[in-house]
Amino acid sequence: MRKDQFVTRDAFDTVLRTFCWSMLVAIFASMLVSCASVEPFDAQSSVSSPQDTNESSGISFDEGGTVPIIQMPFAAGHVSQCTQGAYGQSSHHSTSTMYDIDFDTSNTSKEELRAPVSGVAYVHTEDASKNFGYHVNIDLGNGTYVILGHMADIAAKNGEPVVAGQFVGHEGCTGYCSGDHVHVGLHMGDARKMGEFGASIPVRYMLADKNLKSRAEAIDCTSLVCGIKSLGDPVNGHMYISALPSVNAQTVSSAPSASSSSAPSQPPQQTDPPLINPKTSTDDVWVNDLNLDGMQETLMLSAARWADPILSAHDAFVWGTGGCFDGLLLQADRVSPQNGYYQIDFSKLGKPCLGDLTLISALGSDGSLPNLLMSNWNWWQNASVCSKGSPFCQLQKNGHSWEEWMIRVSWDPYEGLIAFGNGYTKNSQLP
Repeated sequence: MRKDQFVTRDAFDTVLRTFCWSMLVAIFASMLVSCASVEPFDAQSSVSSPQDTNESSGISFDEGGTVPIIQMPFAAGHVSQCTQGAYGQSSHHSTSTMYDIDFDTSNTSKEELRAPVSGVAYVHTEDASKNFGYHVNIDLGNGTYVILGHMADIAAKNGEPVVAGQFVGHEGCTGYCSGDHVHVGLHMGDARKMGEFGASIPVRYMLADKNLKSRAEAIDCTSLVCGIKSLGDPVNGHMYISALPSVNAQTVSSAPSASSSSAPSQPPQQTDPPLINPKTSTDDVWVNDLNLDGMQETLMLSAARWADPILSAHDAFVWGTGGCFDGLLLQADRVSPQNGYYQIDFSKLGKPCLGDLTLISALGSDGSLPNLLMSNWNWWQNASVCSKGSPFCQLQKNGHSWEEWMIRVSWDPYEGLIAFGNGYTKNSQLP
């Protein structure tokens, strides 16, 4: 079992209910005076302008500007099941949990947690046996904070800025819980106080639904499919894939505390820029932010992965199926090796897409350009990469005893490039 077991703070609930009734009375009075239609009260609208985009925190807003969007607290490509969602029957029905989410983690090994937003971290280790246990509140500087609960240990430093994608500690089962998981949510309140004193408010998560094979998109917390059937939930939760950008693609500035205007401001801090020289990476496949615009848009494929080493010095064509590439070897699909890697810039595609791809050498087996019949093609060696296991690799059903892989990625012009393969290494793993 991997769910919260939470206790409601009655005193806080009483104060909050009083405040809410006062707000409703004020709104109703306003309606009588103006005789105009009024939108339902949204807690988020009281702390941010409808058109706000908090650049420093990495948090964004939907078209209406009222529901913020955050990331999963895992590195890009990490897959986790949603075991309890908004209004979850186990424990997500109190003021401090009603819109929060539980993502499953391993009970036998500690998984790394990453900051889903940028801001100032407030570390809470006051009590490992109650409520959220060890947790981090990341202050967004606008009266809200993102909470990561039930952690085993915390690497973030109290009162210091963190950047989206930065390692902040390991998941666990401190506080009220029945198994390892991470509790995530957006709260309204003072980040310096423990999470049970905040009010859970609506938020969207940027992620991909692996069950539906969808690309990364912003999904409202109330629309995530969560649960554990064996514990009485109607369905088992879906598996979701993190789209959290690399820490190297982010910039962090110190966000002041939501409740303390006297706190001294700190100058913005710039993290190390993305690595432009791919030689510093040991991975055969990875993504990079070569445009230095805060978004990972370039797929890096090692030039060393050819059956014939001489091909590593020659151009190649990107060949693929799906929505990203059309399976034709056009001049626009031609890429050159640079610093030991072929760099495929997806920002040139414009529209979102999900596709499988590989490389075909521009030097055919007969010394000429590859022909349309595929009779002289030299293929990039997917197998040498994928047989080891990689989130970029999609094992295909081919009707043969031997395995066949493609590189699968999801591209979104607003969210970046992420791995989207099944990571299987043997045909026996295929459903």
